[in-house]
Amino acid sequence: AHATRPRPPAAARGGSIAARIARNAAALDALDRDAAALRAAELLSRTAFASSAEATRLRAALLAALAARAEAAAAAGQDDLFRAWREVASAAARDLAERGRRAPVLATYLVRQPMASLTLAQRLLGSAAAADALAALNDAPHPGFLPAAGLVLRP
Repeated sequence: AHATRPRPPAAARGGSIAARIARNAAALDALDRDAAALRAAELLSRTAFASSAEATRLRAALLAALAARAEAAAAAGQDDLFRAWREVASAAARDLAERGRRAPVLATYLVRQPMASLTLAQRLLGSAAAADALAALNDAPHPGFLPAAGLVLRP
């Protein structure tokens, strides 16, 4: 007969298997959330914003995600990671605020009657070159008939 060594109690081995699985699942979840927040920051650092309003909205969403990661690191007692998340958030906030200030401003327009996008772009922006963008922004069914009231991106 082969003698086997007795196994140490579960507490000495690091807890039950179910507890270890739960800890590993939580660690993987945190890792996934960290990676997603970093990827979002990376993508937004290379995004050309269509308007300052879009930049402001995306900046707020990113900063909320980064703050959540910093809070999770603090709750886990990971002080260095907490500081790193705060630094990433600070750099992202500065970058997105500056690029948001340079993005076009979304404004409304009001004219007496519907008109062609070429005419309206010339009147509103001083250049007919923005006619297609103006038609797309206002979801015009035809570029010859833009609504009398709508949206325009001002530089």
